[in-house]
Amino acid sequence: MTTEEREEIWFLAEGEIEGQPSLMRGRKDLDSLATPASHPIRLVITWFCEDPEATGLPSPSDFEKVTDFEIELSATLEEPAIAFCAFVFSYDGTVEFNFYASNLNDTVAALEATFGEEPQLPIQLASEEEPDWADYRAILSDIDNAED
Repeated sequence: MTTEEREEIWFLAEGEIEGQPSLMRGRKDLDSLATPASHPIRLVITWFCEDPEATGLPSPSDFEKVTDFEIELSATLEEPAIAFCAFVFSYDGTVEFNFYASNLNDTVAALEATFGEEPQLPIQLASEEEPDWADYRAILSDIDNAED
């Protein structure tokens, strides 16, 4: 079954950090797409909003750009199963896309092939080994506990 044929299961959570709103959207069914053994690298792609709302969340113009970027990210990384988005966190003028990748070199090469010709994007990449998906598992646990 391809990604397009599956019904994806996502959660949405709202919160507050130091008086500013935060939003998190995450995939509940990441285990159906990959495993920690196959995708042990956490890649965080942070988008810096150009004109965030006073609340720190993306403005309508930022949201449009971020949405277009996310669609390209999905096509570039998820369709070939190089990396899968686990959760997206918006707060304080940034949008963080948290992916689990199979191989950092392949992931960066795919990103460069897609976005290399683009004008400078307001993004920053960071990665770390996370072979147990600890952050993702903790978020899911918090979401499950909040739903109970």
